[in-house]
Amino acid sequence: MIFNNKKGKEYAILAIVAIVAIVALLIMLPGTSKVGEITGASVFDDDDEEEEDDETCSPGFDCIPGDDDGPCPAGFDCECNDDDDECELKECELSGDDDDNDGICAKPDCGSDGFCNELCAAGEDPDCASTDHFKCYQTRQGVPVNRLVLLRDQFDDVAQETEVIQAVKFCNPVEKTHRGDVTRIQKENNHLIFYSISTSVGPPKVVTADNQFGVQELNVLQPVFLALPTEKSGFGAPTNLDHFKCYQATGAPVSARVDLNDQFHGEPGVLVFEPKLFCNPVEKIHGGVTPIQNPVDHLVCYNIRGNPFAAQVQARNQFGPQNLIVESADLLCVPSLKLAVMPLKKMGAS
Repeated sequence: MIFNNKKGKEYAILAIVAIVAIVALLIMLPGTSKVGEITGASVFDDDDEEEEDDETCSPGFDCIPGDDDGPCPAGFDCECNDDDDECELKECELSGDDDDNDGICAKPDCGSDGFCNELCAAGEDPDCASTDHFKCYQTRQGVPVNRLVLLRDQFDDVAQETEVIQAVKFCNPVEKTHRGDVTRIQKENNHLIFYSISTSVGPPKVVTADNQFGVQELNVLQPVFLALPTEKSGFGAPTNLDHFKCYQATGAPVSARVDLNDQFHGEPGVLVFEPKLFCNPVEKIHGGVTPIQNPVDHLVCYNIRGNPFAAQVQARNQFGPQNLIVESADLLCVPSLKLAVMPLKKMGAS
């Protein structure tokens, strides 16, 4: 009897365990959970919804493509639409007033009504350059630099040893008005100092460039200047501004009149003459590497004749503090695209 009673207890325990397992299995089936009955949804639905939202918009309004690349192209800024939680492209002002844009086109169908266009992101529209126009003034009393650096630009196969000699020009960002079209300053902290240089000379080239004055062919000769991003006293440090290696250049005169307004003064009706310099963005090695940030942005600098002017400028850059006397402006440097490069044929060559 004792044996039979023990057997009975074991069978009862097994039966209870089986019943508990069946009940647990039923609870895990869809629609039988009390949570599911109360909310009418799976307990995982909220997580799925959050994941879907994250694939569409992020809190910083940056576009994150979904499975079908989403409604926003990758790399463009977008914002969430409250109605359907989808991304909408943010408008991008051509003037660059929005510091977050950095001159990059955020709306692919923008046009000349104050917005960029679809060519901007591809680096094919000079109106959407991230680099400002610069008005450059002659300088004197610059302290000689006399330093050796390595420079490598888009004309160089290898970095070229270059002696940086002395400051010869100081450049403000400038607002330019041409035929009623105003190109405003994007980054007021961005300034340049041009230093004379001595370096090896490569073969001359014919460069086809495009800017707001149109498409031009330039004969590009020996390198003559290194343009260095510079902080001017009273302003912040420059941002998203490259070093430039500038070559002597010749070409047809533009013969355009522009109004120029910079941090020194305004000059209406300034006549723009022939191109003087063509400048590539350049990688500089000097106690570290300063890489190229905007490889499609170049400068074509034109001769101008500014009104008599003199001022003292205190500035600082990677070569240290600079105290300069600046005089009349003689160059307008215009953001440009480099469309083609060909060797310059010598006279009489077939």
